[in-house]
Amino acid sequence: IPESVVQASAAAGMAALHIKSHVGEVGKPFLIPHVDEAACGRCGICVSICPYDAIKMPPKGAVEIYNELCQACGLCISSCPTRALENPNYGFDLVEAQVNAVLEGRDPSELVVIGFGCDDCGYNLLDTAGVFGKRYSSAFIPIYVPCMSTISLRHIFRALEKGADGVMLIGCVKERCHHKKGVDHVEGQLRFLESLSKTTGRAMPVRVIESCGTMLTQFTETLDQFVKELEEARR
Repeated sequence: IPESVVQASAAAGMAALHIKSHVGEVGKPFLIPHVDEAACGRCGICVSICPYDAIKMPPKGAVEIYNELCQACGLCISSCPTRALENPNYGFDLVEAQVNAVLEGRDPSELVVIGFGCDDCGYNLLDTAGVFGKRYSSAFIPIYVPCMSTISLRHIFRALEKGADGVMLIGCVKERCHHKKGVDHVEGQLRFLESLSKTTGRAMPVRVIESCGTMLTQFTETLDQFVKELEEARR
């Protein structure tokens, strides 16, 4: 991995020199959420939960997002009740399209666990598993997002509605989340799902893992147990 990083950095440096000498300055677009002014209900939820104080409520009209402060964690998008906010690269529809692509045309007899993993710890965990040749269930299909803040209950329910047997959320360990509130966001969703399970008397097939790139045993053991429970529920 270190050698790959060095090679990639060198390639990026050469590309930057080429662009500077042949093109000049190239602007990098802000990946901030797009605001649908017609859908914004001025509820103020996004303003109150933003970890970076990047969203402001003007006297009139829709909320405003400050490019210089926004880190595109997605918490405001997943928390917006009217879907007035959308990320151009990791929007709700794009994540849903990936879920659909995993589940469309699959053999109903095959178990499928949709794994939403953050681009930091979740990605590093599975990358490390590949480096060390660590085997895990083929039922697990990963879908990466910037942060667990991006995932809403709508994503979870939609995956189950489309035919997933279970959903696993892999985020950073506490105090490690690069976007500050990702773990807290997932824990809040888990509490809601547990409450819903008690009310309906039906267990929700959802697991949450706080992990990092080195916690392979935790991941494989949790996944194996989860798959076993889902297989028993099918019988």
